[in-house]
Amino acid sequence: MKKLRAINILTIALLLFCTIALFSSCTKQDKMYKESRTLMDTYCTITVVSPSRERAAEAIDKGFAEIKKLELLLNYFSDESEITAVNKAAGTGPVKVSGETLEMMQKTLEISKATNGTFDPTIAPVLKLWKFSGRPADPSIPDSDALERALKL
Repeated sequence: MKKLRAINILTIALLLFCTIALFSSCTKQDKMYKESRTLMDTYCTITVVSPSRERAAEAIDKGFAEIKKLELLLNYFSDESEITAVNKAAGTGPVKVSGETLEMMQKTLEISKATNGTFDPTIAPVLKLWKFSGRPADPSIPDSDALERALKL
């Protein structure tokens, strides 16, 4: 009985300590700063909690700069992106890419394997045939020979 009571007291003390530690780390000076921009063909919002507007703005700018960098490398809809160069050369030869693009491609292959191909990063030639990814999209049924060739890529 004494042992159970000691455990209960210890548990309450630990919870009290954690609660005090949690609330003491949250200062009243911290404020939430939020900024949104359109990047990678979508609406992106970065939220930062900081005691300083300047530090928050710096963190937000760095975050958006990183997203912009990735957009330049990986944007499927941009003729200048590395991923577009890879897609254009599909089945014809290698393309030199940055470390970031290579890392992303390796990760997508891991995800494809983990999902048994449900996530398929090689689908671009098929999407083009079906015209799902055009601007504007204009879906149509491709002929079976073209579809078969695209699936081999």
